Amino acid sequence: MCILLMQIHDAIIVQYPEELEDEVIPIVRKLLSHRVELNNNRTLVIPYGCKTGWNWGEYSEANPNGLKSYKGGDQRRRIEEAEFVD
Repeated sequence: MCILLMQIHDAIIVQYPEELEDEVIPIVRKLLSHRVELNNNRTLVIPYGCKTGWNWGEYSEANPNGLKSYKGGDQRRRIEEAEFVD
């Protein structure tokens, strides 16, 4: 199960059950693959990247829930953030 949430300029945002990530991402990547036939028997495959995470910030020690390039088998689990007053 994968839900397309929105498209922003040259990106799409999808949501899926965390435990299905290694099944869903390859399918989404395959569906996004687009080949353009050019002159002289050339083909252009439009490149794209894929990042996963639980918020819009980039992944770092300070933001372990942030977006990180997907390479398969990401073993991270969401870290619940404490409220400021906790």
